[in-house]
Amino acid sequence: MLCAASSAAFSLARKLVRPRGKILLKGSLSGETPVDLAGLMVDEVRLIGSRCGPFAPALRLLAGGGVTVQPLIRQVRPLGEGGDAMRERGGMRNLLSVAREALCANDPKFGSDRCSN
Repeated sequence: MLCAASSAAFSLARKLVRPRGKILLKGSLSGETPVDLAGLMVDEVRLIGSRCGPFAPALRLLAGGGVTVQPLIRQVRPLGEGGDAMRERGGMRNLLSVAREALCANDPKFGSDRCSN
């Protein structure tokens, strides 16, 4: 289960995660979030934190072709279908497809050659 680092997202992830599952908190939390530690321990849920690092070097690598992402992209779908794509088999792979489309639509520097199907 992947959730953006917010209290509301964590609460939803906690309701949806299965026993012995994992919750990956992505981003930077601010403030306090109440957590039922006993429930997490009983269900043997793993919490994994991952904060955002510097985006500029990553975006430069992507824009310059320094990272090969094409093999990870199975299909391109409208951004509005992002939620459906995440719920289908291969969720993270589908997310990359949605992210690629968003880059193509919003960043002219990304390159039109990378945006053709």
